Amino acid sequence: MPEYGLQALQTEDFLELLRQDLASSFSVMRTMQPTTEWHTVVANQLIFAAASSLKCLAIIPLQDGQWVTAEQESYWPTIDGASIPTELGMRLLDPAAAANAARKALFTRLKTSEARVSDVTEMILSRFERREFSNPLESLRFLYLTSSSFGRGSLSNRDTYKNIYLQSSSGCFVYPTISDIYLPTQTHPYDPKNLLSDDASLSIDYVHPSVLNDPPKRPSREHMTWEKWLHECIGVRASLRLFDKNSMKLSESSDSCNNSPRKRPDPDKSCPMYFLLAEATDICDYRVTFASEALIYGKCEGRWGWHTTSECLWSSGASIQGKTILDTHYEGLETFFVDGLGVSSLTIRMILDDLCNNSSQDIESIKSKLFVLSDLLDDGGSLEDIKASELFFARIYPVKYHGMATVLVNQCVDFVIPDRDHLRQCFEGKAVLLDFNLEEISRLQSWFAMSFSDDRYLSNRVKVNTFVGQGSGPPSLSATRAMRRRAQYLFRVAATFRSPRYLYNSSSLLQQLRSVFVVETDSISNSLSMMQENERIDADLETGRVHISDTTIYVPRSKKARKVCFASALPKAYAEWLMLDPISNQQGYADTDIINSLASIFSCPTSILQEILDVDGIINVNVMPNVGEEPQTESEDDTESEDDTESDDEEEGIIGADSVRSETIVGELYKHQVTPELPIGFSIETARSNMSPRRERQSTFPTIELLPSTTQVDPNTRSFISPHLGSAASGDGEYEALLSHVVKSARSACLPTISRFDMTSLSDALSGGNDDNEFESYNGDGVTVKFRSTSQLERDKRVGAAGELYSETSDLVYDDIEGELTQHFIDRGYLDSVVWQNARPKYYLEVKTTTGPCQTPFYASGKQYRMMERISALKDRSEIYIVLRVFSLTSNSVGLRIYVDPVRLRGAGALTFTAQTWSITPDLEVAGDRRDTRNIFTFGSST
Repeated sequence: MPEYGLQALQTEDFLELLRQDLASSFSVMRTMQPTTEWHTVVANQLIFAAASSLKCLAIIPLQDGQWVTAEQESYWPTIDGASIPTELGMRLLDPAAAANAARKALFTRLKTSEARVSDVTEMILSRFERREFSNPLESLRFLYLTSSSFGRGSLSNRDTYKNIYLQSSSGCFVYPTISDIYLPTQTHPYDPKNLLSDDASLSIDYVHPSVLNDPPKRPSREHMTWEKWLHECIGVRASLRLFDKNSMKLSESSDSCNNSPRKRPDPDKSCPMYFLLAEATDICDYRVTFASEALIYGKCEGRWGWHTTSECLWSSGASIQGKTILDTHYEGLETFFVDGLGVSSLTIRMILDDLCNNSSQDIESIKSKLFVLSDLLDDGGSLEDIKASELFFARIYPVKYHGMATVLVNQCVDFVIPDRDHLRQCFEGKAVLLDFNLEEISRLQSWFAMSFSDDRYLSNRVKVNTFVGQGSGPPSLSATRAMRRRAQYLFRVAATFRSPRYLYNSSSLLQQLRSVFVVETDSISNSLSMMQENERIDADLETGRVHISDTTIYVPRSKKARKVCFASALPKAYAEWLMLDPISNQQGYADTDIINSLASIFSCPTSILQEILDVDGIINVNVMPNVGEEPQTESEDDTESEDDTESDDEEEGIIGADSVRSETIVGELYKHQVTPELPIGFSIETARSNMSPRRERQSTFPTIELLPSTTQVDPNTRSFISPHLGSAASGDGEYEALLSHVVKSARSACLPTISRFDMTSLSDALSGGNDDNEFESYNGDGVTVKFRSTSQLERDKRVGAAGELYSETSDLVYDDIEGELTQHFIDRGYLDSVVWQNARPKYYLEVKTTTGPCQTPFYASGKQYRMMERISALKDRSEIYIVLRVFSLTSNSVGLRIYVDPVRLRGAGALTFTAQTWSITPDLEVAGDRRDTRNIFTFGSST
């Protein structure tokens, strides 16, 4: 305030006043609280003074209360947040003064020094070595907070801290590297304080509580915790020591922990030494100690105790006499006990010794040990070092004698293994059976395989005799056809497995396979018997699933039972039939491979059997395909049209070939046991009178097998069938009469030379053929000719079967190797001699039948239609597709019209194809107009 005569205080004047204050006993500078605003104002004033003027002023406060000048070296009180210990004697600034920003700026201008971590650390370690600390905790904190900066605080450099000591709970200073001192934590069940809390007889040193109270915060996330640093770097123990430092003996603390005389140890809590010892890198060094001293606590035969390694097993599914099992109590320590201490794993030798030498065991204990033994065998164990006599005389097999209580026997007893439940039920109470259920027997397979022969199994011991009683029905056409179509594949299996029937007469076997019948019946029975201890034991009769004779296979009539038969019983029974010697009647062995191959044949469609058998290693046998058999070639088209509704055994295998009662064409002949007029096969000898002399002399027409055999019909019985079939007393009788009529008509028919005129109408008029009303009887309500069938489907099937009988063929596939059939068609004008003279095609002959007129539409499946198109498009003349249209089935003149290459005739207008219903309609108008009809001809029995 100059107007009042006041002047501004000069710096020199301010310094002089400060010197006077510092020299006074009542110095304001020294007595004022270091955090007050006054010190901030003074520091702001002094910071502008010359440094030389300040050096001699004692304005720097220290932690010990002294005030020093800048000429005396002083240090900041912390390094990177770590407080420097005051016991080191360094001139450290008062932390409160250093915290004031203005004063800190002033002290920095006065050149206050920052100590180096390494220097301070060396001073601390030197003082520890000289035992100069009265309270080492402050120095320990500094070492902890700066250990990463110092670079020598890791576990591998524990020697750096070997001279460090700290205060124990008893008040004494302890060197952790010399004497054990423990952390007093109780966070883990195996912490020393928890383990020894009840044992007053043992005294150990813990670190003083002040060491752990208010622990320093971790400098960084990578820094270890305070307790871990004390444990790993300083040497404070976190767990009890198992062995003395200088010996392999148990330490006093661990011995007290695990063998206290006042309480039994709890393996789940009071045996931590195993978990701690498992971390030791030199664990194998302790093997000798554990082998000679009982240091493993475990339960043996219901009692807890201490055991050596030789008395222990790591694991076992069954109790073993004299052995302690450890895995149930020491989970996670397998490596420690097995690899480290050498505790044994369970062996086959151990189990057998226990089984053979312990006579006081109960049956359930024996069973459990046998299960474990078999499991070891499953895992690759062996009985090579086991003497056979040990197993033979050991009483370790639980059996039931004739329904009595279970007893233990040895192999001297001729017991059997009940490996089938239905056989067990049949022989239970009559035979000596091993007392195991199916699940247990399955688990013991490895043990049984090494101990017994296959004859011990009940399924192998039992002899099954099957027979068929009264009430068997006629053969099933669908199943018979399906079985015969598989003849070539069954023949391959017989050849592969060296069937005695194949070796004896392969041609005869093939003929049997191709002429077999399948009959459905409810009267199959099994007679079971077995030999045991030189006595025959018979079981009650049971319902059989299959019976096989040389000519017939009997299967259940029930659809479900029949499916079970084809999928299970038939493959095994058929394998046994193939392996039966036809001369000595000795049964050969049918292994699972032949049974599996047969199961594939019976369950799969023939279109894939070639590939399946090739994969299974079934050899190929060159067999000429028979009638109804498919050639063994790969399918050309794996796709299937939605319109293709054909569902026979080719789609589902024999299992899917359900019997239809109307398909009894075979059954009628089989039931009446009529004698075939010709052997299986036929030749067109009846047409020789119409053949040229040259062809007649050279013709040796090949045999073509038929599904139904031709029959000898009594000429006095139904020799003439009226148009209305009125003489039949019943539906089946009418149908039988129809069959006889068709057979007779077919035998009197021949294949004349093709005519340029359609004589159908004239033939019908002369023979008194069907009128319009009779034609309507095929589809309409005014039925004058009746079969008492249960459904339209059955009626259609009967009509179709009769038509096949007329043509003496059923979907024939014939390979004209010699060219005889081709020449036959050329001679009669069906084939052009210029094009077909030297051809050797394969014929596909499809029979389509109706009781109505020829122009009635007939059905063709999608597959048949595709085959027609494929064959018609061939340029090499290797195949021909022919439709044999049989019509007017119930008239006095059964008609036949032949369509060679239906696709070509479709183009000529002779046939009309309807794709939506896959039906084909003959067009008689085209034939009448003489447009390309050379491939069409109609004749009847009167021709």
